[in-house]
Amino acid sequence: MTFLYPLGFLALIAIPVLVFIYIIKNRYTEQTVASTYLWTLSEKFIRRRIPINRITGLLSLILQILAVALISVILAHPVLSIKDGAMEYCFILDGSGSMNIAQGGSTRFEEGKKKISEMIKDSMNGSTYTLIFAGDEVFSESFTDKDSALDALSSDMYNVSYSNVSPSAALEKAQTYFNEHPSVKTYLITDRTYAETGNLKVINLNSANVNYGISDVEYDYDLNGNLVITGNVISYGSAATLNIDFYFDGSKTRYGTQQVSVPSYEDYLAELESAEGEDVEVQKTFTYTNDLKDFESFKVVIRQKDSLALDNEAIVFNVAHSTYEDTLLVYGKTITKRTPLETSYVAPDLVEWALVSARLGQNQLKIIKDTEYNPKEYSGYGLYIFQNCVPDEMPKDGVVWFINPTASVEGSNFNFQGEVRASGAAKYSTNTDTSLQSRLEGIVKSNFELDYYAKIGKSGGDFQVLAECDKNPLILVGSNAYGNREVIFAFDFRASAQFVLSVNCPTIVSNMLKYSFPSVVEKTSFMSGDTLVINILNGCENVRIDTPLGHTEYPDISTATSEYSLTEVGVYTVTMTIKDIPDDKVFYVYSALPVEERELKVQDEAFVIMGEAKNEKLPGKYDNLLVIFIILAVIAVADFGVYCYEQYQLR
Repeated sequence: MTFLYPLGFLALIAIPVLVFIYIIKNRYTEQTVASTYLWTLSEKFIRRRIPINRITGLLSLILQILAVALISVILAHPVLSIKDGAMEYCFILDGSGSMNIAQGGSTRFEEGKKKISEMIKDSMNGSTYTLIFAGDEVFSESFTDKDSALDALSSDMYNVSYSNVSPSAALEKAQTYFNEHPSVKTYLITDRTYAETGNLKVINLNSANVNYGISDVEYDYDLNGNLVITGNVISYGSAATLNIDFYFDGSKTRYGTQQVSVPSYEDYLAELESAEGEDVEVQKTFTYTNDLKDFESFKVVIRQKDSLALDNEAIVFNVAHSTYEDTLLVYGKTITKRTPLETSYVAPDLVEWALVSARLGQNQLKIIKDTEYNPKEYSGYGLYIFQNCVPDEMPKDGVVWFINPTASVEGSNFNFQGEVRASGAAKYSTNTDTSLQSRLEGIVKSNFELDYYAKIGKSGGDFQVLAECDKNPLILVGSNAYGNREVIFAFDFRASAQFVLSVNCPTIVSNMLKYSFPSVVEKTSFMSGDTLVINILNGCENVRIDTPLGHTEYPDISTATSEYSLTEVGVYTVTMTIKDIPDDKVFYVYSALPVEERELKVQDEAFVIMGEAKNEKLPGKYDNLLVIFIILAVIAVADFGVYCYEQYQLR
């Protein structure tokens, strides 16, 4: 037997103190009585004490000495060593996304932590505990006592992830520990099933049998301009019939519902396999059409409940609303007749049509005449478009487009050289530069007729010419003097019906919108575990990311792009603060649970720890002080009984 705190025996000093108090103790109490007769009677009674009265005082002293002795033993904390009573334990905890699946009122991950806690509590003191966690990060910790291991297991470090992480990522750490401690008992707590295991015991947690998931949600517009939403709903158990609900722009009002027959995951995989290598698209489970022309976001929800709520909905943000900013269109007078030359204000309907066709929402577009434009009043826009006019002062807080500029303007990187009639056809660039060709993606490179255009020259900046007419630049992209992107259409859209009526018109406008705003996020739908690339704008002072679980992070903005790993499921909010712009720019992206983590039961080939196991044990420790506490309580009760008896005899 050993004692953890031998200094606890110093409490035995109290024993001689108790004996001294007993010796000098006054056994009588002074009382006022009614007569001398009663006093004399009391003296006779004391002289005739019964034998038990003579030992009650000594009994009380003995009990108090025993109590002091036991308290000293408790303070010294005796530990009884038990040969080969303890063991080394290693627990590998799977923290992958599928451990979020609920069963029996709690998640698989919570059940896994509970099982580890129970094994630690039931083990003999003196055992050692190593926890290996396989989540977004793989790490391990070792402990020599139960309390430390249990405290660590309940800490924030051991939180289930939302990514596709295999517990095999922790195999290397488990193997290293086994090589150093071949007698260790290793447990793998997971929801996976392994065909082969070695030197460990698998505690399998996959008892749930119902899960449905949404994936591959996309949207487009049909020839009538209607919104078409498509996607897949998969049952990870047996095939089912489900109700799919559709919501728009954060509203709780259901816009529509579809009842769909959902294939099992095995059937879905079989269809994928049969289509592999062929030019065949796997049929989407649902197709929903709505005549809504503009939206900020929509949500697709499975109405039925299942074991995993994380994959029961998908949120898709409108790329236009997430990528393109509020736009100000300023228009001037335009030519109405060629002979004689006449000009007047004509509504910029063709430009507006091209912008809306390119998915710039109408509620993002404000249109005013050039006589109304005042840079102090109209500021904070992401995009300024000047059609058939130029401003007296260049905007400094956004992208600037010029459509048929009528003069040079300080701060831009072009100079106006007059209006000319076209003598030849306009044609797109055939330059093979990768960057330039990306601006012309989707363009049918056929020539188009043009009546007249503005002859302009490049006065600075790094401009790319996307189209030209008579060897003069016609469509240019580049930067202005303030570091903002600049796009120039050197012609009025009304000057070429052939251009406006072609599919190239909305396509080139869409490409120019993408070029103008590459600076935030290029897509809004991700899987947990993906990397979000944030393009840093000129003048960016700060980027804040608010995660679905309420965390706030600030990525590095010292380079042109910043990468951020998405590790949660839900909506991320990206807020960018830019110098001299009063309002922050806010963007949203949605991160979904990876499809691989939605399966109810996963079969893996092997989880084997190599090497020859030994059976050496550690000395156990028995330090249960409960018995001593019980004895101390009995002594305390007995001492109190003796005290009460003495008081009774002195009445």
